[in-house]
Order: sequence, then structure tokens, then C-alpha cells
Amino acid sequence: MALGPDSQFRGECPYMADMERRTMTKPPSPEQSARLERQRLAAEDGSKALQEVANRAIAIRENMARLRRLRLAKEAQEAGLKS
Repeated sequence: MALGPDSQFRGECPYMADMERRTMTKPPSPEQSARLERQRLAAEDGSKALQEVANRAIAIRENMARLRRLRLAKEAQEAGLKS
């Protein structure tokens, strides 16, 4: 069945139009508010955890570079004593 220009739905799905009206006019229920707050907190915790991982990786690379410099200095000193 085709919907014409004089149709009451005008190409919209009546169910979706009804859902949009409900969601735009109703305030969120306490359960919805609690769920949204949990999601917000989880996203916040996730971003903090990713930042901590990135910071830890930077610290590890800096320590590896420091140890490499010490090793190379020690090897250069030992090579100088042998010559």
C-alpha cells in the first residue's frame, strides 16, 4: 500500500514518530538516569585507565633509554681500558 501526499503518515513510520514524541516530552525515568550516570562514569574511568597505560608506557621507554645509555657508557669504558 503506497502512502500518498494526503496520507496521515506522510512517509513516516507511525511507531517511530510516536517514540520520538515520547522521548522528547518525557523526562528520563530514575532507572534511565541511573543507567546514563553509570555509562558516563564508565567512560570516564575508561579514559583515565587509557591515560594511565600511556603514561606507564612513556615511563618504561624513558627508563629503557636511561639503562641503554648506562650500558653503552660502561661498554665504552671497558673497551677503552682493554685498548
